[in-house]
Amino acid sequence: GLRDMLECVAIFVMFCLASIVIVRKIGAATLFAIASQIINMFLQGEVLWVAFLMALGGLFADIYLYIRMKGGVKNIFDSTADLLIAGAIFAVWWSVINFYYIFPVLFQTEFTPTIQLVATIVVAIGGFLGGWAGMVLGNRIKGLIN
Repeated sequence: GLRDMLECVAIFVMFCLASIVIVRKIGAATLFAIASQIINMFLQGEVLWVAFLMALGGLFADIYLYIRMKGGVKNIFDSTADLLIAGAIFAVWWSVINFYYIFPVLFQTEFTPTIQLVATIVVAIGGFLGGWAGMVLGNRIKGLIN
């Protein structure tokens, strides 16, 4: 149910932001998303079109970070607010794809617009929390590497 989706997106965003914090390069979120969807396709049998749509979340997060970096943020990879926003972008995209495309189209499951909106908000909160945990995890791992 919704709790499973919340946990899934929190873990997904957590590892995505941890990879961004460790790698510290624009493109890390996109590569994380592509790698996760390749695994999803081969192990879970995800539809190629859905995997492509899900991988776009990483691209959108990277575009946000790139725009902020070019806008003058000194070290985007140490900016808690910007990283959390990038994680929220990823989580909201993930939620939109799930609740507005995968369930209604692929699973033929009808949701009312209210349920779709509430689910999107709840999952975005899960992504925000996962993003915070990912930043902490990424900084700890980066500290071990250096």
